[in-house]
Amino acid sequence: RDRLAEARAALADWRRAGQITTREHILKGPEAAPGAISMLYRGENTGKLLIAV
Repeated sequence: RDRLAEARAALADWRRAGQITTREHILKGPEAAPGAISMLYRGENTGKLLIAV
């Protein structure tokens, strides 16, 4: 807990430098929501699952 600010700063620096990357799995439209929930339970998403509305 004492080093939380230090950790956040280091992680932000690494993210900006491209040393940490994230994956996003984006589905389009609110009609994709029911299928998205099913994907989560089946483990089919390939990163953070988002629904673009």
